[in-house]
Amino acid sequence: MHSSRVLIAPFDGSLFATLYPALVNCDAFDLRCIDLSSPSPAWGEYKFADIFVALLFPSFDDFGRLQKMIGKLPPGVPSVSLLSENCDDVDLSRAAWYTDEAFYAGPPESVPNILNAALQNDQGIDESALQSALDAVGIFSRDPVFLSQMRTIPRIAQFESPVLVLGETGTGKDLCARLLHHLRRNRKGPFVAVDCGAIPDHLIENELFGHGRGAYTDARTEFTGLIGHADGGTLFLDEIDGLSLASQAKLLRFLQESTYRPLGTANSRRADVRVVAATNTSLESRVEQNLFRRDLFYRLNVLRVELPPLRERKRDICPLLEIFLRSGTNQQDESLTLVDAASSLLETYTWPGNVRELYNAAQKMKSFVRGSLVKPVHVRAAIPQLSESDGAASFAPDRTLREMKVRIVSDFERDYVARLLEKNRGNVSQAARAAGKERKAFSRLMKKYGVRPAPPENVRMEVKAAP
Repeated sequence: MHSSRVLIAPFDGSLFATLYPALVNCDAFDLRCIDLSSPSPAWGEYKFADIFVALLFPSFDDFGRLQKMIGKLPPGVPSVSLLSENCDDVDLSRAAWYTDEAFYAGPPESVPNILNAALQNDQGIDESALQSALDAVGIFSRDPVFLSQMRTIPRIAQFESPVLVLGETGTGKDLCARLLHHLRRNRKGPFVAVDCGAIPDHLIENELFGHGRGAYTDARTEFTGLIGHADGGTLFLDEIDGLSLASQAKLLRFLQESTYRPLGTANSRRADVRVVAATNTSLESRVEQNLFRRDLFYRLNVLRVELPPLRERKRDICPLLEIFLRSGTNQQDESLTLVDAASSLLETYTWPGNVRELYNAAQKMKSFVRGSLVKPVHVRAAIPQLSESDGAASFAPDRTLREMKVRIVSDFERDYVARLLEKNRGNVSQAARAAGKERKAFSRLMKKYGVRPAPPENVRMEVKAAP
């Protein structure tokens, strides 16, 4: 008889001690326990599971860590939260947002029945539907860490509570918000994005809530604010940390009551809006520094999604770059291909600007490449921040000293010419003067190494909203 493999995350140690004897003595289960004290859990354990069980204590708030654990599970593996009787209904409800089911543990002998029922009722994640949703909003990934986070989105999307999306600049927080909207039951409603950091403090109330006719000088017509436009849909508050404390107080009232009053009007209005907020900073730290309201943080931090930076998604770097290289109207772009050495070089970079920086680097590379191959010289020219010591990695013990000197000098000249052109914004004459060479001699170097001057950078990436 096959024993169901149970993977336990014992956040509540005392509850684990109470339930363990009943589970370990049950022949129907084969138990594994996650070492929560380890900063680097053995993710291989997750492949072992038939069911994941989180034992939670009262007022448990480490849902970011729990979400990562659930995201590591193979597709179709059910997750269950068990809580002690000291927990309340709020604890139970919050746990149910992250795991498939949540229960009070009750007496130890009842737990095997709970787990067996969860195993029988599991419906899993519709991987095909999730992939269709990712495609619809423009999210691409082959990286298991990133995909594991995406697998938690469909369940979160079914609840109407606020969602806080965390991640560094350029990690795709806006696309994550669009995915949450796309997976809602009423996804046909509007998606309204607000860059909180770009709106002056004295205008934020008018932008969010609107105003009535005659509210102030020159207010000759009624103006519907962004909340009114988002009614029946999703309001995405990007850079939420950019709001002043006064503006935070006004937003908090709307989140608490779902009502707002346009400037210059007497009556309040109700809006059915799903709020998704995003930030690239630690709101917890800003709360401690009295820069962000604690009550607003608690109101927003109900459901939470944490997006990994690109440097932790190494499998995505080269496929994403090739997508960006081949996009555009130029027919030549469709044949651009990374050579292996260029791919290896790209994976050594830390990508502080994440996917947005990768996109911009791809546009620069297009201007340097002649032919169809993207080589290390083009990568280094597009990303000046790359360490110049990367040449040490190309050491080849099977080559003579003379051969290695020629190779190193060639790499240096190629890189030097490309960077000098970039510094001088593609002006060949200025670059030649900076190099101390005649223009013809510098042009011969450019031709020798296939380096072309780059046009001024004025490209910005735009994401088209999903229909």
